[in-house]
Amino acid sequence: MPELYLPAMPPLGLIQWLRESWHRRTCRQRLATLLDQDDRQLRDLGLTRPGIQHALRRADDPCRWLVETMHESEHREDR
Repeated sequence: MPELYLPAMPPLGLIQWLRESWHRRTCRQRLATLLDQDDRQLRDLGLTRPGIQHALRRADDPCRWLVETMHESEHREDR
């Protein structure tokens, strides 16, 4: 029987990739549920329907992008 090398732990890059993939997937699911809300409810949360739709089309992290754009718009309003 041939010897098999089985590392005690998967590569760290794989763990990081799985973690990030899970985060992006759950983020997209949560953002998609927000689209069920009416525009007034979204506005109360500081969100817009086009902003959420744009975030969902992004290939990278849509939640991070949405939060960053919300912070940018808050800073513009403060000026």
